[in-house]
Amino acid sequence: MQNTEAQLDRIERHVVEACDRIEIRNLLNSYLFAFHSADIRRILDCFALEDPNTSVEFGRGCLKGKAELTEFYNERVAAGQIHGSFVEHGEGATIVEIAKDRKTARVAAISFGYKMLPPAESEAWDIGRYYFELLRTEEGWKIWHLQWILVAEGDTCYGWLAQNIAYQKEEDYPSMDETVKAEVRLHPSDCFVDYYKPDEINHYLPEPPKAYEAWDGYAVTRDTRGY
Repeated sequence: MQNTEAQLDRIERHVVEACDRIEIRNLLNSYLFAFHSADIRRILDCFALEDPNTSVEFGRGCLKGKAELTEFYNERVAAGQIHGSFVEHGEGATIVEIAKDRKTARVAAISFGYKMLPPAESEAWDIGRYYFELLRTEEGWKIWHLQWILVAEGDTCYGWLAQNIAYQKEEDYPSMDETVKAEVRLHPSDCFVDYYKPDEINHYLPEPPKAYEAWDGYAVTRDTRGY
């Protein structure tokens, strides 16, 4: 009888973990589809907005809390409505690590994407990595912390070795200044952010999250080889 109960307990744990992983994958995919289709309601529904520490980082700083995230994504949607504007960041090679206490989870993924802003003559390939920290709420799994770390941005006109030329074009495009204002309110970020350098050894971070018992701090700067 004891052996049977142990087997049932083990099966139950596996079923719970499998359900968590399916829900997490659906959450991340829902966020990406909502982001690419500029569906602000579905974007914000993916986040644990009731937690004041919920945050988003896209390389240059951190936005935190419901009000800042709502303003930021509203402006991203507005930027996507500029004629010819198109941005898509995919996600693959995804690693999900759920805490033993099932309260949080960590996710790392490789991201390949592209963006276009024809009025600014900007066309670029983007390579980066996603890093998520997730929170299990009464409504299910939600995004707690999100970071998209840029590895390389190559202007299609100049190739990979000429970094960020496309971004500089966008910065000089007047409509971008009028549409996207949230970045001036970015808080400093202590997360690892780096860019491709043609004359150095490059570090493709973050690495996949390690197994952990319970949340003990934002792990994106710690779960790496460090070099």
